[in-house]
Amino acid sequence: MAPPSWLRPGPHSPNLEQSPDPEQVYDDLGEKPRKCTSTLAVIEAQPDEPRWQVLRGLAEACRALQGQGGDWDAAARYFTATEGRLDTCKGRAARTVLGDVLRFHREHPSAEVTLRGSGDGSGADVCDFRITEVTAGGAGEPITITVSGAYFSADDLISTTVLVDGLPSTGEFEIVSRSGDGFSFTAEVPPLDAYPKTVDVSIDYGIRTTKRNAVTVQDPNPTTAASASP
Repeated sequence: MAPPSWLRPGPHSPNLEQSPDPEQVYDDLGEKPRKCTSTLAVIEAQPDEPRWQVLRGLAEACRALQGQGGDWDAAARYFTATEGRLDTCKGRAARTVLGDVLRFHREHPSAEVTLRGSGDGSGADVCDFRITEVTAGGAGEPITITVSGAYFSADDLISTTVLVDGLPSTGEFEIVSRSGDGFSFTAEVPPLDAYPKTVDVSIDYGIRTTKRNAVTVQDPNPTTAASASP
């Protein structure tokens, strides 16, 4: 009997901060379903947050479907509890798969199958990570970068590399807003070879996304430039 479809790739979150978060736990369940008992251990027993609830339910179903124990009632309870409450790409994907697994169990209540992980990289990613907007501040001020479809926690932002015109931003990033799998943050602009200059902006964290001609950077020292003119 063919098993139900399992979690598609995220893409994978590097999670360099090493603190468990829903995006990384999604990856662990997707890539290593035979070890879902170990993954379950890092999830709070009775989570309140919807992203954790759906992962708890999915981990319970993962165990039960493969004959590793698990709790079908808990899986169904968390599926119901998260209806309309998930606003991230990985969260929504997890709930869709949980629904498919529960339906498979209803149709084949005694079936035990081996789930195939997503570690081979097959299938389209569930998150379409991209830079949606870059806005300039005043001369010499940080730019504000807005992203959507993040496959990693916003708290991991400090581990990312932001490139402006191919040069790394060297200052600290500051999150100014977040909603679902999108957020906005500020980043310092490194010294450029000319001003004003329209530049590409990239974010690199396991994969790279780039917005071409994202923003025009003005001279951070306009008075100096003016005084140097003949």
